[in-house]
Amino acid sequence: MSGGALVEEIKKGLTRLGCYAGPIDDKWKTAATRSAVKKFAAVVQPAAASEKPSQDLLDAVRNSTGRVCPPACGPREVKRKGECVAKTCNGKLVLDDDGKCVKPDTAKRAALPSAAGPAPQPARPASGDKK
Repeated sequence: MSGGALVEEIKKGLTRLGCYAGPIDDKWKTAATRSAVKKFAAVVQPAAASEKPSQDLLDAVRNSTGRVCPPACGPREVKRKGECVAKTCNGKLVLDDDGKCVKPDTAKRAALPSAAGPAPQPARPASGDKK
């Protein structure tokens, strides 16, 4: 196997192992592909981190089972037992958008639209009215 078909098979395998989350296509020289190969090589086989797709890399990917690459957790998550779970805060602290525990009045939160709608505007006199 070679060329685009080889790249696609490598990407499918890296996806199965939790190392790659990009599109399954025949493009090798992308940042996501390079990152996935480096993650895989760091955990499984350092020699697998090559600049070009190879049958050896595909064989190494195919011979690996389970989740090989650790999950990438978001700012409001922590890794526990190999999985990302929601962070929690102690006491009266709340989690802000950056994943930090802060006092409720200092939390950065997206403003939610009011269910009642916008605040009423004061009445203006009509243009023909005189006061």
